[in-house]
Amino acid sequence: MIDLPNVEKRPQFQLRHVGVVVFVAAIALAIAAPWLRQWTATDWLILLRFVGCVAVGAIIYLLMYELRYQHIRRNAGRLLASVRTSGSKYGKIAYYFLGALLAASLFFFGLLQIESHEHLPQSDLFTWFLMQCLIPMQLSYQACFFLRRDSSTRLYENGLYFGGAQWFAWEQIDHWNWSSVAPDKLLIYAHQMQVAAIDVLPQQREEIESILGDRCGGSPSSTAENGKLPPDVKPIDAESH
Repeated sequence: MIDLPNVEKRPQFQLRHVGVVVFVAAIALAIAAPWLRQWTATDWLILLRFVGCVAVGAIIYLLMYELRYQHIRRNAGRLLASVRTSGSKYGKIAYYFLGALLAASLFFFGLLQIESHEHLPQSDLFTWFLMQCLIPMQLSYQACFFLRRDSSTRLYENGLYFGGAQWFAWEQIDHWNWSSVAPDKLLIYAHQMQVAAIDVLPQQREEIESILGDRCGGSPSSTAENGKLPPDVKPIDAESH
């Protein structure tokens, strides 16, 4: 077995993330300053309700993903390897740009609620709930999901974690092989269907192959021939038709 350090890097809120939020908030507050001086007690109450809806969206994300991840992590055992991806500086720029855009959208939507609440039909409860509660929750949820998203693949002592939410114990994995079309794409099969196609850097291929051979048994040549699916395995799209 390959003895790798149990080091796990997951997206964390860092100083640069705080800087992005503060920068966006400062610009938004500067633009909204003339409005703030004219706000009434009702306007501040609407803002408080908006903040509450944003908090609910963050809590929903916490319950759906963070707690599940922590549960998986407690039972996953030692980290054997983490599949690294080749990121570019343009990808990081796009990441922070989209993060700032989400934060700005959330902030300006809160201001929009205050300005438009008198024009919303109070008798139409669906429209009122959609604009005042549901959309802020969704924006908050999406912002948390984007900032905390984790698309990396990790091989643990007790199973495989990938896609930010998918977990398979080693006993659940039926087959694995390298794609014949893309030699560095790892195909994972579980429950008699393909469940993952993972890009692996060439320098990690031997390491990942050794771990899979030790945990799942077999080898690429014995699990599939010429990149074809095993006879008892269905591709993902076959299940949806």
